[in-house]
Amino acid sequence: MSNLQQYKIKPEQFLTIVTNILYKTMLEAPRTDAKKIFKAIEDGKRVSLIDVRMENDADVRFDLSLDKSEYRGERLNFGAFRNSLTGLVGTLSENLRTEKKMSVFTEKVDGSMLFGVPGVTTEDGNVNVLMLAANLSGPGSVLLKLQYMDPDQFRVDEQQAG
Repeated sequence: MSNLQQYKIKPEQFLTIVTNILYKTMLEAPRTDAKKIFKAIEDGKRVSLIDVRMENDADVRFDLSLDKSEYRGERLNFGAFRNSLTGLVGTLSENLRTEKKMSVFTEKVDGSMLFGVPGVTTEDGNVNVLMLAANLSGPGSVLLKLQYMDPDQFRVDEQQAG
């Protein structure tokens, strides 16, 4: 018999937890610690960030990865990444604070979710969009995936906007 438990959580609660984790481990953490994590995820590694005890006393490990394939610019460095993450965390926090409805896109194959909240930054004249995805399919762990998205898909035509 399996000891696995399912834990249901509202998307807003999940995003609150995740936003706090990203803030504490990447933005509030000492620069050297955050930079070490950045170097690992930039190299394509999956990094364990923190274990969280849920209300039902189950422990859930939160891991982090990065997809930088759509990053615009010469090379992604820690400063540019941190600016992107600050923008994303700020937008997530503001949307949660104001209870703004957020779109969640779910992949049918593996249950991965992409939260429709972009963190938009400009580095050296290049617009970048960082978004958050989560994969909850692994037992006892959540993979948080930061993804740079093609900024052109977010561009609004002046005619459409008018």
